[in-house]
Amino acid sequence: MQDEQAFDRIVDAVARNVTIDQGRLKGGAERWAIRHVTDALVGKAVAARERGNQAGVLSAGARRALGTYIGALRRRVQTDLGELPEEASPILGHTHKPFAEWWPDDAWPAGGLGVVKTGGWVVDQHEPRPGETGSALAARTS
Repeated sequence: MQDEQAFDRIVDAVARNVTIDQGRLKGGAERWAIRHVTDALVGKAVAARERGNQAGVLSAGARRALGTYIGALRRRVQTDLGELPEEASPILGHTHKPFAEWWPDDAWPAGGLGVVKTGGWVVDQHEPRPGETGSALAARTS
């Protein structure tokens, strides 16, 4: 779905197979409709995906969702350990755009936590896109 030409070939093949017994005129009209409806629906779905967001590493919605997840993680860590660690840095992967940021949050003892996304290791575009490759991490242990 990321390669426009390859996707067009798949849609064309499906449209041909679905309309193979419809005759030239009716089949042609149905193939045209299948191609255009599929392109419109899939194009919107691909554009709405987080990896299609070129404005930054996370959209506002994804940032809120990740914040909600980290809040639940904090509650789970506190339940399991009885207290929160002095320093915490969740490491997340497979979200295509790597980053390392400090997220202020008074609920954590240090006043926040480091949030690290390693990015995705699969390159699914034909053209290079800086900021969408995997990252290596160096961890500090105490």
